[in-house]
Amino acid sequence: MPEPQFIPQPWRVQRRAGEYPLDTDTTLWVAARATPHVRFAAQRLAEAITTATGLTPKLAVAPDSIPLFGLLLGPQDARPDPVTLSEAQAAELGTEGYVLDISPAGAAIAAPTETGLYWGVQTLIQALRTTGRRLPAMRVEDRPALATRGLMLDASRGRVPTLDYLKRLVDLLSSLKMNQFQLYLEHTFEFSRRREFGQQAGAYTAAEMQALDEYARARHVELVPNLQSYGHQRALLSLPEYEHLAETDWRWTLTPANEETYALLDEMYSEFLPNFSSTQFNVDCDESWDHGLGRSKALADERGKGRLYLDHILRLREMAAKHGRRIQVWADILLHYPELLPEIPDDVLLLDWRYENQATYPTVLEIARSGRPFLVCPGVSAWNTIFPRIDNALGNILGYTQAGMAAGAVGMLLTDWGDHGAYAMPAASFYPYAFGAETAWTGGQTSPDTFDAKAGSLLFGDLSGQVVAAVRRTGRAMAQWPLRGPNGSDAIAAVFDDPLAGRLADTSPGAITEMAAAAAQALAAFASLRDAQMRHELSFLAHMLAFAADKLALTRRLRGALADGAETETLVAALRTQRTQLAALRAEFESLWLGASKRAEIALSLSYYDTGLACYDAALAWLDAGNRDLATYTPDTTPVLWEVGRGEILGLAEIIGFENLPPEIRGWLRSMQGNRA
Repeated sequence: MPEPQFIPQPWRVQRRAGEYPLDTDTTLWVAARATPHVRFAAQRLAEAITTATGLTPKLAVAPDSIPLFGLLLGPQDARPDPVTLSEAQAAELGTEGYVLDISPAGAAIAAPTETGLYWGVQTLIQALRTTGRRLPAMRVEDRPALATRGLMLDASRGRVPTLDYLKRLVDLLSSLKMNQFQLYLEHTFEFSRRREFGQQAGAYTAAEMQALDEYARARHVELVPNLQSYGHQRALLSLPEYEHLAETDWRWTLTPANEETYALLDEMYSEFLPNFSSTQFNVDCDESWDHGLGRSKALADERGKGRLYLDHILRLREMAAKHGRRIQVWADILLHYPELLPEIPDDVLLLDWRYENQATYPTVLEIARSGRPFLVCPGVSAWNTIFPRIDNALGNILGYTQAGMAAGAVGMLLTDWGDHGAYAMPAASFYPYAFGAETAWTGGQTSPDTFDAKAGSLLFGDLSGQVVAAVRRTGRAMAQWPLRGPNGSDAIAAVFDDPLAGRLADTSPGAITEMAAAAAQALAAFASLRDAQMRHELSFLAHMLAFAADKLALTRRLRGALADGAETETLVAALRTQRTQLAALRAEFESLWLGASKRAEIALSLSYYDTGLACYDAALAWLDAGNRDLATYTPDTTPVLWEVGRGEILGLAEIIGFENLPPEIRGWLRSMQGNRA
């Protein structure tokens, strides 16, 4: 029979002789005094048994012998023995641990808490998915290495997922034993007294957040409220009635020099926070690059920029405390002022983020030396690219988590951003989500290669290994030269670039061949996926990659023919066909978007397709006019993707001076100039 697979890998697994065969007599028992959470876990298990086997187990209540946080699965007339936990065992398992015992007599789960029981049920469900009706005898003792295992999803820069999609995502996270979820919000919550803010952005209502909070809580996932409270405020500060609260004319950061800033945030917190049951609150405050350089410059000169920033954080802490919340804050700005870290109160949780795979992560040591509690926050590498840069994501997740644990991190918050618009597909992030869950649960004890077999069967329903192999190869295709770049891949730019004289016009034939081969392998593998949404979304991305490869290959051939004075009629006809294909990709993208996200703000992503189509039109018009000398061709230079971001930051540099930009931003601009100019 198949070997059971588990995501995450349990702490201790002992295989035994024999198996328990489920049949029509199978019954599921809980204690008579079982709590609603325990009954919900039992119901989830019953549904999973039906899905995996076609059987419908009987649900029953046992008046005695079953632990409060336990359940039994076995023949109706012969219940298996329950698992009993000693005080020492319960202490060792902690608040999220459990024991799962399967014998020829049946299965039993026990835990010190409702949450531990729920995670034990998830492990049993995973075993069912790989072994079916015949559960192998074994004993599993399990507990997480990290207390916080979360995901933060960007819901502010283009894609605003629907409530139905978010519920499906919570189901996935809970099945992976992740216990925290955040939606990054800048302007996508509907404030009743500030309806002009986010009015056209598909903002979430209070009722939607309450429903998601309740849904997540039932699955032992904490929905932590997240509301940007300093930088990243262009949507707000671009409105005439709020522009006086901007630190500079760049309209990015709220000024701490005006008390109206704090009156506004206090009002927002009062309406936003009551929709969540969590006692935590992420106030963000990252990348406030013009902090202390505009309206608050006099204060910054008097108190120091670092202390002025710390003052802002402490004000937010006080406001959040009125609602019974402890704050989280991104650590990037504070790390510029390490001497102030020890002054941060112990109840403020620092979020240390790095998204590139590095040999070392020195920031965790800086925070650890201050004695402040912190999470490490790696990324899934799914933004600024067609498909996630898988190897970078896995290396970043594993290495960063290991470094964080060694330095005393209390958890990991995996991040999935939407920089410059969300033009990838949600399902592309599922593989790194699962690896993140594995890494946080085990403390980085599982290598990517070991993880692949489990991901194939449990995440994709594929025992052949073909889907995972395609995912890994496609991810590597994103990172080959000259496509790789900081925080992204130029493979996505190839889709929208000028077809005659784009930045990637001279991409090597070898790189193009690998893109095409990876796309072909992915298309064949993804076609077998049973989950329709996953199949459609991943296949679309494979089609996008195939289009990019075909486009770059045609660009090389067409430029060569023009340089040699060769016949171009066939090549120009192929260019027209590609233009039609890009229009079809645009239509498919729009359809898939609406399958998981609100329509609002789709225009940002569609504008990239429209720019690409305009580039084709300009190139075809030039060729149709009989032109053949590329020296006379003027390509469309409309900025797209990270070019837009670079242009915006250069605008900030004109306001505050290039030398006043943070050093990491100056370095990013230089890297953009070198790699993507």
